[in-house]
Amino acid sequence: MGTCSFEASDASGDSAIDPELRAALAAAGRGAVVAGKSAALAHGLDLITTVATHELAVPRNRSHRVPGLVVRRADLRPDEITSVDGLRVTSVVRTLADVARYETLDEAVVVADSALRSELTTVHELHATLRALPGGRGSPRVRRAWALVDPRSGSALETRARVLMALARLPRPVTQLVIYDRQGQFLARVDFALVEARVIVETDGYAYHNSRESFLSDRSGWTSSRGSAGR
Repeated sequence: MGTCSFEASDASGDSAIDPELRAALAAAGRGAVVAGKSAALAHGLDLITTVATHELAVPRNRSHRVPGLVVRRADLRPDEITSVDGLRVTSVVRTLADVARYETLDEAVVVADSALRSELTTVHELHATLRALPGGRGSPRVRRAWALVDPRSGSALETRARVLMALARLPRPVTQLVIYDRQGQFLARVDFALVEARVIVETDGYAYHNSRESFLSDRSGWTSSRGSAGR
């Protein structure tokens, strides 16, 4: 079985509620709710990019602008609002849907996989939400992103690799595949496998391996016995 390596940076969100977010919510006034990537940050979900501008949602009957904030109008149901450290925040599922509506495909799938990995939602709950999703603006983006989620994804980096593979129209890989030898002894657990092509795909961040030299040393067993190809 051949192998190849996928190397990329791996970024994630900070789960802390920062004072700027609290101040932003206070400035927006009554009815405002932390939303979008800011809500993902509040829920402690992985993000690819940092939150440069905080995002809030306000009722549609309000025309409210706060300098330095992204303010979207949305009439949220009670079950779409929760509390995190005393802040009104969109629920996890609503947050995932909003990120899918307004952010890039890989960001949307990374955030959704993170929520599944953290057991903050389930694939069943996402499917139920999709069935009830109206056909309005942004719905196709949500459906496309959630079609790519995988609760077995081990990290944001693995999710990004899997999205790239989907965009390249490669077959959907098996994630976290356990490989045994012919005697049934455990050999390895790999990030992905294209089973029919008998190809293993591994994701590796340089931050973990510290340097290219240690990266190659750490992976030398794979390179010599399985022909791993790095950059």
